[in-house]
Amino acid sequence: MSDQADGGSTADRVAGARLVPEQAESLLDIGFAAGQLYQVRQTVVAHAQSGGAGPTTVEAVLLIASELAVNAIRHGGGRGRLRLWRTSDAVYCQVEDAGPGIAEPESAGADPSMAADSAETGQAGRRGLWIVRMVADDLDIETGPAGTTVTTRVRLRGPGDRNHGRGGLRTSVFDDSRATA
Repeated sequence: MSDQADGGSTADRVAGARLVPEQAESLLDIGFAAGQLYQVRQTVVAHAQSGGAGPTTVEAVLLIASELAVNAIRHGGGRGRLRLWRTSDAVYCQVEDAGPGIAEPESAGADPSMAADSAETGQAGRRGLWIVRMVADDLDIETGPAGTTVTTRVRLRGPGDRNHGRGGLRTSVFDDSRATA
């Protein structure tokens, strides 16, 4: 696992960071592979806490990061890259992989019955993006044959959060076709 936590003052403007504001502080930038999930989880918790997130927000960011990292390992080529950023009112989590992409990113993980069905049948998968959609306040999925980048925003929402904001569960997929110049 390559840990490049720089604590820089601004967000690295990288592919897939459309959701992340320019002024966001970089908290973490690490590569990971199968067998490193424990270290990824510990690192995410440490950096989210050091970035001012309280227990409720840390728990949400940890769950998101964990589900996205597992998806990258299972479906995205066995490895990935995880980044965290922080603003005065949110923590941003991004995972990118080099897998084949997601066929329908707008609806991937949006149907809770698919998650329930897979839990009942014992089939692996189908729950990760659904969980991410339920926990994140915003969601951006960029995908194609060269890989997928999922970026989320979690508002600071609990006691212990610096500059704690209002909580709530709302997700959306960024759609370039609606963007204006």
